[in-house]
Amino acid sequence: VSVVGHCSSSANIAWDDAGLNDCGTLVPFVRWRVQVKTNVGPGAGIWSEPAGCLDLRSPCLTACKATGMLSNSRYEAKVSAVCGQAEANSPESVPGAGYTLPSAADPPVNLQLTSATATTIGISWQPGQQGDCAFERWELEVRGPSGTWSSNPDGCQLLSNLNSASCTLLGLACNTAFSLRVR
Repeated sequence: VSVVGHCSSSANIAWDDAGLNDCGTLVPFVRWRVQVKTNVGPGAGIWSEPAGCLDLRSPCLTACKATGMLSNSRYEAKVSAVCGQAEANSPESVPGAGYTLPSAADPPVNLQLTSATATTIGISWQPGQQGDCAFERWELEVRGPSGTWSSNPDGCQLLSNLNSASCTLLGLACNTAFSLRVR
């Protein structure tokens, strides 16, 4: 069984059908039972059938996309075949393991001009939701008449506090339009 994180709340689970034995030939195949567990959050350590892997009624379907999972978390998955007669059910597979991807931080919001002089611009913004991001620094970019974006202009280089979401750009040219973006 393989478990590959697809995004922050889902993982692709795949397996081979080698354990079918008489299921599907002498005894009707009913469905695949896919179960996952994680060791964090609600339901930690409990095997459960994930959304996205519930209605696998063909022996030819040997993969599913499990959804509703916790981000940035290790999951184990196991699979078994459910047959028309319980004694024909396959044993559970050896569990495979993988991780869901971290959830990205939301972009900052409410970028505002707070002050302006002939050669400076003060700006502020509000942090978005952090997701699984370990905040390192804000990155401010400015684009002037050349059309090229440059990072962390004078006055805005050391933005390493999540809650200090403001700075004053220094040394700007007079009577010139600028575009700003922050992440």
